[in-house]
Amino acid sequence: MDGIVERKAAAMGFDLWKEDTTTQSGKKPGRFNPFLRIRGTKLEGLMTSLQMHDASIDENVENISEGLGRAIDTINKIKREYRQSAEKYMMRSWK
Repeated sequence: MDGIVERKAAAMGFDLWKEDTTTQSGKKPGRFNPFLRIRGTKLEGLMTSLQMHDASIDENVENISEGLGRAIDTINKIKREYRQSAEKYMMRSWK
């Protein structure tokens, strides 16, 4: 996953590796910040959502490929029918 998660997070405005330096009511930076848990929960939710979206894309691509396969089969059938009819017509015109 070389950087995929980081790029997706950055695209959504998250910096996964930036140290949180916010302070609350005069406390020193680096101490426990309850908002970190909220951010982590939100990030987990976003990752779950991305995974579900990715799975949905895979399923849609499979459906598209099946549809394209049926379309190609139909085109090949038309091509065979056309070729057979053209051959029959050519045989009639030579007689």
